Amino acid sequence: MEIIKTIKTEEKTLKDLKFKVIDLDIKNAEDDFCYLEDNLRESLKEKLQEKGLKFFEDLKVYYSLSYCQGDGFIFSGTIETKKARFNIKHSGHYYHYNSKEINLDCLFIGNKEVYDFTDKQQEKVNLLESEFNDLYVLICKEMEDLGYKEIEGQEETNVLRAGFNNFLEENNINLDLNDLYNFKFSDKEEKGFIKICDSGNTNINGLFIENFKLKIANKIKAFSDITEYTEINII
Repeated sequence: MEIIKTIKTEEKTLKDLKFKVIDLDIKNAEDDFCYLEDNLRESLKEKLQEKGLKFFEDLKVYYSLSYCQGDGFIFSGTIETKKARFNIKHSGHYYHYNSKEINLDCLFIGNKEVYDFTDKQQEKVNLLESEFNDLYVLICKEMEDLGYKEIEGQEETNVLRAGFNNFLEENNINLDLNDLYNFKFSDKEEKGFIKICDSGNTNINGLFIENFKLKIANKIKAFSDITEYTEINII
């Protein structure tokens, strides 16, 4: 029967211990980005408000962000400016800023909404549609850039988190008190952080983690048929 007795416990930081450094791996970046649509929708709402545009419940987002031809970001719904209301519909099979139809639904003249246009008003309608199209394209391009940045940022975060998990596994460390997603980690050296992973086949310089303290215990294992020995365990 195994008998374990703790005879001494002390605190040491990570840098005081000998650990095997491992390489980060880009394959750890795999993700289905399930929150991307919600994040992009909220970012779009903020952007529309910043540009003084009013949106309604029919606002929808469409995107394909794979660096392929025809990829991009578009949105549909009802949008109002100070001068007019526009209806935007997705058209075609692509999610590119050209894959849409924009129609001016009504003009705001004074306190009235005008739906039937005179020839002179039609000239204004055409001009407003052209101006709104330019603004729409600008917003879509900005949202496309934002989407790619969010994907790249999430991929990098996944690489760092998975890299730290691999570091723990390679060094046979089991720390129940530490939640991987709550660890403070970085892709660059900061005060109080130490490097635990190399760059590997990623564009990240390495994985740096907060140099936190661990409790180290000297334990004695006694067996009936062998001599006592002492070992170091992380608890």
